[in-house]
Amino acid sequence: MKQFEWSDDYLVAEEAIDGQHRQLFALANDLIQSEKPSPTSGECNAVVPALPGTFRGRGILHEE
Repeated sequence: MKQFEWSDDYLVAEEAIDGQHRQLFALANDLIQSEKPSPTSGECNAVVPALPGTFRGRGILHEE
């Protein structure tokens, strides 16, 4: 699977939100990497739990 590439075109000019978006790209790419060639459950389990913790109380709610 192709990895996601960050572009400055995605910047929203708010440092906190831009940082969260970059983190989301990095986590998604970590998950993609864990799929090659055949991930162990440990590799996936290391990435997936980081998603809600990374944005708890922030992220979309922060953007609104």
